[in-house]
Amino acid sequence: MDSYEKIRKMGEISEQLKRHGLVADSEEALKQAEEVMKGQGNEFYVSKDEANQAQKDRYAKLEKEKESSYDDNRIISILNDKLASFDSQLGLMRDKMNEIIAKINELESKFNNQAKQEIQATLVQKNEKVQEKVVSSAPQQPEPENTSQVVPEVKKNYSPEDVSVDKMFYVGKK
Repeated sequence: MDSYEKIRKMGEISEQLKRHGLVADSEEALKQAEEVMKGQGNEFYVSKDEANQAQKDRYAKLEKEKESSYDDNRIISILNDKLASFDSQLGLMRDKMNEIIAKINELESKFNNQAKQEIQATLVQKNEKVQEKVVSSAPQQPEPENTSQVVPEVKKNYSPEDVSVDKMFYVGKK
């Protein structure tokens, strides 16, 4: 057998070994193919039953992965539906909250307007009462006939405390 046929045959054997899942990678497949070509590969010979069992195990593993991915997809779909439901409920709640806020603002402005009107009404009433008291309590004093003759009383004994600067210019506690 020439080297070209030998290499081609080793390539075919390694492909079959990889296809049936008997080897993990290409290097291992080439090593086993070389040993088969030398005639020392009898311990690597796999019976048809073992190959079928390995293939069944691989298919079972693939089915299990497919089911788990199907379950994952189904769970994701359910979660997306719930998320959409929560989003719509949140939108409704937001709308209701905005309505409540608008009503509160409306009531607050009405209350403020009413309070201002009441305050103005009470101020007007108080001003009227004060004016009535001022008019009624104002004594009617006869005016002096000659203003030049009226002389205020003068205190004759002044002390420095009576005319201190503090009393003249400051009001309240010191």
